[in-house]
Amino acid sequence: MATDVALDEEELVLIGDIGPGTTDAATISLSRGSSGQMRVEIDGDRCLLEGKAVWAFPLTLKNYVSILDTKNKEFCLIEDPEALDEESRQILYASLESYYRVYRIRTIRAYRNDWRTSFWIVETDHGLREFVMRWELDSVLQPSEHEVLIIDIDGNRFHIPDFRELDESSKRVFDLIL
Repeated sequence: MATDVALDEEELVLIGDIGPGTTDAATISLSRGSSGQMRVEIDGDRCLLEGKAVWAFPLTLKNYVSILDTKNKEFCLIEDPEALDEESRQILYASLESYYRVYRIRTIRAYRNDWRTSFWIVETDHGLREFVMRWELDSVLQPSEHEVLIIDIDGNRFHIPDFRELDESSKRVFDLIL
């Protein structure tokens, strides 16, 4: 049962106070730093020396992009990436591609578990990859009965559409962790 509550003016939170809101794409300029990191400048306001782009609503709306700093705090929100200038748009989409890249595992070459930390060497659709993962219960997901998604300590995603199709040696690893 809902009840009406009277709030003092000091207790009211305006929607605009919750976060930074969207930033006009015409005021945003993206570039690459000397180490290849994405830099973001909002004209006449502020500059972010190292950032990454993520979809604000990755499952539902592919038109809002959140720019995060190195501590994953939102720096700005872009409502329409297509409104950015060409160079900025290319940098933004490259950052999104890098963040959401999913490597498809073809075979597991080596696996070692050392006190809740596991070390992997796998053959993927992008070549040989080595990664480290902590605590399998949080990092190995099964979206469906035979499908596996692995997330390493850096947030990289490794996908196995059907672990039954792996070679016998690779299947044995999943006998240990699933």
